[in-house]
Amino acid sequence: MIFCQVDDSIKLKNYVLAVNNFNSTMPYFVIFKYKDLNTNLIREVCVLSSDLIYSISEEKKITHFEAFELAIKNESMYFEFKNVKSLERLNMITYSKDEFNNFKRKKRVKKLIVKTLTSKQSEKLFPKDEKEQIMFAHFLFNFGFLTAINECFGGQELIVINSTSE
Repeated sequence: MIFCQVDDSIKLKNYVLAVNNFNSTMPYFVIFKYKDLNTNLIREVCVLSSDLIYSISEEKKITHFEAFELAIKNESMYFEFKNVKSLERLNMITYSKDEFNNFKRKKRVKKLIVKTLTSKQSEKLFPKDEKEQIMFAHFLFNFGFLTAINECFGGQELIVINSTSE
């Protein structure tokens, strides 16, 4: 099996699925790029889709429904933010490219992909902390998988969804 990042059409499909799920009790993670207009820094981030919607709402001073409409129509998956509250929400958990690359090697994420591809539709993970959870979601999104967070009595579980099987 050859591993490669999926093309942009699959990422866009998963972005739309995640944004459509923003008000769920089990929200999906979404990947997008944004520019911090205060520093001109452009970052790719992984956050819950609800955090994207709330950040847009706060930035534009619009309702969540209006923010959803803006997000769902944004096929570039690129946004610009200046509002401090919006930026704080998007930067709650950060990691460097080196941290991300070390994580991918250490956790053998490709084995998880094989397991998920051979499963019916989803696989559960119990990451040790939120940073690990987000790095899993970020990596898997780039390979065409959606991830969702489920709060349960035993802690948080990360659900990996093979959206290509739907």
